[in-house]
Amino acid sequence: MTQYRIGIDGTIADRNALAWIERNVRPDGDRVEIVLVGGQQHAGMDEVRAGWLLAARQQLHQRHRQLVITDDVSETKTAAAATSGADVLVIGVRQASPIARALSGWVPERVTANSTIPVIAVPEHWEERPGSVVVGVDADTSGAALQFAAERALAAGCEMTIVRAWQVPTVSTPYGYAYVEEDRAIWARQAEELVAHFARIMLEQFPGLRIRTAVRKGRAGDVIAGLSTSASLLVVGRRHHTLFGGALFGSVGQQLLRDSGIPVATVPPDATVRSSAANTDAQIAQLKADIAVRTVLGAR
Repeated sequence: MTQYRIGIDGTIADRNALAWIERNVRPDGDRVEIVLVGGQQHAGMDEVRAGWLLAARQQLHQRHRQLVITDDVSETKTAAAATSGADVLVIGVRQASPIARALSGWVPERVTANSTIPVIAVPEHWEERPGSVVVGVDADTSGAALQFAAERALAAGCEMTIVRAWQVPTVSTPYGYAYVEEDRAIWARQAEELVAHFARIMLEQFPGLRIRTAVRKGRAGDVIAGLSTSASLLVVGRRHHTLFGGALFGSVGQQLLRDSGIPVATVPPDATVRSSAANTDAQIAQLKADIAVRTVLGAR
C-alpha cells in the first residue's frame, strides 16, 4: 500500500497532478490525502479552499469510486508539513518565468527542496504517454533513488533506463580551458562501469525488472531531458536539504523541474522506500570504491 499525498493550491497545475494520481493509484490498496499547499490567507478563503478540495475529491472518485480519500480544509500545509506522514507527495508545477515563480512563493521548489519523501512534480502541460522510467545517476546517487525508480517501473509495467552523463574535467590555463585527451577514455569507461554495476544491483533486488542503460557525453540535465521523449517519468536523487544550499537552484533537478514536459520525481537520499535501501547503499559504496581504484590504476 502507498500513502499518496497530493498538494493543491487552486491553480491550473492541480488538474494534471490529480490526473497523474488517477492513472497510477491502486484503489484496492493505496490511499490518497489531499492537502492545501501555500496560497494566500485572507477572509473568505475557507470557502474557496473547501471548493478546491471538493473538486479534487470528485475528480478522483469519478474514476475510482472505492478509493479511500481524506482531506482537511482547516489547514494549509507548509513545505515541510506537506511531506510528513506520507510515502509520496504529488504536486502540480506551473512552468512560468522565474519572476512569476518567485512571486508565487516558489512553492514547488520549496516543497521539493525540503521534502523527506519522494516528490513527483507534474507539469501543467503534461499529457500521458507510455515510456520508460528514466533515472539519472552519478557517483553520489543513493540507493533510494534507484529503488524508487525500480518500483515505479514495476508498478507501471515498463522498462527502467539508468542513464549516466559524463564530461571530462577541464583546467584553467592562461589560454583558456583545457583537458587531457587521454582522460576522455577514462571518464567514458568509468561511466559505463557505473551504470553496469547499478543495473546488476537492481536486477539482484528486482529479478523481473527490465533494465537498459545509457551513457552520454554532456551536461546531466541536457542528457536526461533528451531521453524524456521516450520516457513516462524522470527520477533524480537530491543531495541537499535547503533551497539555497543547492537542492535545486543551478542543479539538474532545477532544470528538469523548470523545463520537463513529463513528471519529475525527486528522491531525497534518506527517503524510505518499500524495499529497504540499506543493502543497496552498501553495494553502491563498494562498487564506487572498486571503480575509483581501477580508474587510478588505469591513469598510471
